[in-house]
Amino acid sequence: TTMNEKLKEPENSSLATEYTVCRHDIDTNHHVNNLNYLDFAYEALPECDFLSTDFKNIEIMYKHEAKLGETLNLFYAKQDNSSFITIKNKADDTYSFVNLSKEHICPCRFKSIEDAISDMDRQIKEGKIIRYFEVT
Repeated sequence: TTMNEKLKEPENSSLATEYTVCRHDIDTNHHVNNLNYLDFAYEALPECDFLSTDFKNIEIMYKHEAKLGETLNLFYAKQDNSSFITIKNKADDTYSFVNLSKEHICPCRFKSIEDAISDMDRQIKEGKIIRYFEVT
């Protein structure tokens, strides 16, 4: 999977755990805070994968927001060096994806960090990205 490809639910995924959205998961818009999806993904990982969390790339695709009190089914699948977690609302099967990869999968098409940030800013204007966070 590259940054430009859509994440898809792997066919070999299986139910890892169930989670009910709590108050501490909610942001000011009354939806699950975006960063909590990563926490949910960590909960779905098998112990051996969780203990070796040397992930080099994290992709999250928010297909549908989760809200307080909703029950989420967390599905896990492993493909090569990636762990895929599908987060499905138990009531209506709407979902989001998290891909945790131990390999650097960025196509590295930018000559500088500034070029990459400029491209992300352009994608925000086009509605392809909601926002991004700089990780240092």
